[in-house]
Amino acid sequence: MKIRLFYSLFLFFFIGNLTAQKVLQIEKIGKAKTQKIYVGESVFIQTVLNPDWFEGVIEDLLPDAQALVFYDRIIQIKDITAIKFRKKSGMNGAGKAMQWSWVVPVGYQGVFDLVNPPAPEERKRSWIATGYIAAGSFLIGSLMRLIPPKKIKFGEGKNRRLRVLDLTFYPSDSFTLLPPLKNG
Repeated sequence: MKIRLFYSLFLFFFIGNLTAQKVLQIEKIGKAKTQKIYVGESVFIQTVLNPDWFEGVIEDLLPDAQALVFYDRIIQIKDITAIKFRKKSGMNGAGKAMQWSWVVPVGYQGVFDLVNPPAPEERKRSWIATGYIAAGSFLIGSLMRLIPPKKIKFGEGKNRRLRVLDLTFYPSDSFTLLPPLKNG
């Protein structure tokens, strides 16, 4: 109990600034709901200077310059005309669930064979049918995950905007552990 209290006090008093993270936030004007893209996520970007799609992993976000840093370039927010990302795609999540749905029939078949062992010919037939079900669900789930992400456009006349936010919390200057220094 004393050690836990010591560690809690140590973390509370001696950690300097608590950095949360930097976020690229997509806002729809007039709506409270936002979409967030974090450092390390893959995005597809179309810019004013290059109408071709650029795919890259976000290395860093610069909140002061309102820019995205990739491995070979820095793109400012004002130059982005459209962006695509896979994080919030419903088909991606459904495809992932479908890929792992093969576990249920295979697990059921294994438990059923342990509890009620069938004849060898029937066992072979039932496992072949279970294999078809498992392979089919994995294949359908994989194809669902290949559906391209939704494109979000920005610019004049569009009701969306991009912002780079830095969610860093700094300690208060008014609270210190040490008493004030005496002069003289």
